[in-house]
Amino acid sequence: MAVSSKLFTHSAEDKIFSAEISTLLANGGGFMQVYVDSADQGLTMFSAKSGKESRWVVEHEEIDHEGELNFWELIPTPETAKHIPALLGYKMVVFND
Repeated sequence: MAVSSKLFTHSAEDKIFSAEISTLLANGGGFMQVYVDSADQGLTMFSAKSGKESRWVVEHEEIDHEGELNFWELIPTPETAKHIPALLGYKMVVFND
């Protein structure tokens, strides 16, 4: 299920969307399989402004020295970057609260 961009803090200067995983889960979002033929995980976000959907894939998981997952970094899928070029260079950070 797609989550609203309203759930994210947006920094245009840094090209980052950020949110906490608990907020996404509480609003029907969370990670899902991005492609039918791969195990890549990610999410779909819809813009509250334009209504366009963008798909994001997990590129990195940040794990601390105690083995705790701190956050996930996601990037737009190639298809999303092609259809919404303004998202090129953006990343999404989802914190594991």
